[in-house]
Amino acid sequence: KGGVADMLIDVLVERGIVTRDRIVHFDEDTRPIHFGNIVYRSEPWPYLNSNGDGHYLHDRTDMQLIHRLMATDELSLTEKKDRIILIKRSNGHARSIIEHLDMAVFMASALNKSKLSSDLRIEIFDARGHIRDHIALFRRALIIIGPHGAGMMNILWSSPGTHVVEVGYTTGMIFPEMYAEMSLHLEQHYWICKGHGDYSTPIHVDMDDFMYIFNQIISEIEAEEAHS
Repeated sequence: KGGVADMLIDVLVERGIVTRDRIVHFDEDTRPIHFGNIVYRSEPWPYLNSNGDGHYLHDRTDMQLIHRLMATDELSLTEKKDRIILIKRSNGHARSIIEHLDMAVFMASALNKSKLSSDLRIEIFDARGHIRDHIALFRRALIIIGPHGAGMMNILWSSPGTHVVEVGYTTGMIFPEMYAEMSLHLEQHYWICKGHGDYSTPIHVDMDDFMYIFNQIISEIEAEEAHS
């Protein structure tokens, strides 16, 4: 409960997916605990170490169902995919990218040199505003770039064919696979970019690797448009 969860509930209710009276807020300090089937969980999942978690469902088709309910409507079919989104975590926070500004400058330069400069616009996403605004933005995404973290869950609202670049890290918690799996299940193009640092601290991105990936994506999009 709280934060994004409350905003997500607003969207679920507005879209008629659930009525507000059926929402039960989970509070670990309150008993009894209400729980249900988990509709999506990455496997193998690094957080679960006990045998007691074996009852969870791993039906990945549910992720596709959620995507259709939350992101697909008449407007999404007509919206132009014209955004390159760079996800920014707060400075100093875990997995915030130290070279964030360098990435943004390179992206702008590479875009201006490409054949796509008049068609695409770079957006910096810092998770401000209501989740309705987040959904509207990511539905227009053609490329999404960000470090591993909660901001990457917004790939859920993006279309098949979207390019997703996730920046990794080198120490600390095992690198979770959920965004890679989510992206592939949604028929997006997933890329992992080398990062250096600990899960719980700011990280460095390998700029050589990032520049190669971004240039490759731009080239692929240019080739697709040339054949369309």
